[in-house]
Amino acid sequence: MNWQYFVDIIDTISPLVTLGFGIYAATNDTKPKDGKFSSRGRTALWGLIISGMITLIVKGGGLYVKIENNKKLAIEREKLVHEKDSTIKAYQLSKQIKLKFTGENKNKKSSGIIFTGNKI
Repeated sequence: MNWQYFVDIIDTISPLVTLGFGIYAATNDTKPKDGKFSSRGRTALWGLIISGMITLIVKGGGLYVKIENNKKLAIEREKLVHEKDSTIKAYQLSKQIKLKFTGENKNKKSSGIIFTGNKI
């Protein structure tokens, strides 16, 4: 089992657990008249704190993974753009060389030099 599945499960469940502890705290008398938390109140409070921290850690980790993936994608895109530019420049250069040596340029008059590949 991939660790990402585990993180996704915790990411889904932890807000629900936090909500459950919040409902539990709201429906029970967590702070009686003496001003101290009851055992149910302490359970609800610690449940809220721990599940909230787990939620923040999982969400922060997910954000970190997204940022790292975006950095990798940006680097790959930059490489592709550079390769595309290099390919276009190489094609244009080869076209210029071909026009120069074969005299196929129709816009300008040929200089009379035609490269045939034969030895003189």
